[in-house]
Amino acid sequence: MQSPDREPLVLKRLLQDLWSACTESVPFQGEQFLFVADAIIANPAAVAHIHCAEALGIPVHIMSTNPCRPTTSYRHPNTTILRSNIHFRVNNFRSYFLVDSMGKRGGLGQVIDTFREHTLKLPPLHPSGVLAAMDKRRIPTTHLYSARLLPRALD
Repeated sequence: MQSPDREPLVLKRLLQDLWSACTESVPFQGEQFLFVADAIIANPAAVAHIHCAEALGIPVHIMSTNPCRPTTSYRHPNTTILRSNIHFRVNNFRSYFLVDSMGKRGGLGQVIDTFREHTLKLPPLHPSGVLAAMDKRRIPTTHLYSARLLPRALD
């Protein structure tokens, strides 16, 4: 695990690497060929996916081996709520927004906004976060696990 003071540096590199993967020329038989992605297929951990797709005006499709869209059936896989007076289904749903908001802690939100503004020439991300942006853009998500392993969410 990265130390908190290194997280912004790691995030900057991750954002830049995905942008490069979407737009950089590629060498082929000694020549450089212009490459620009037609679509992005990404894991939720590749945090630049929605931003790069927005800048390029291309579709993005999320593929995940874990639940990654808000649901009352399952909590976000990166959270654990041990005790609460709130019904577990409400906690499950809220856990996705908790993880989304954690991306803004420690200056990480500023790193993303700087990337959007300086590299992608986009406005800063709306304060409602990535989940709201994904819903607004109707980003499709494919969950790559069997319904026998984890039954389909009811919502």
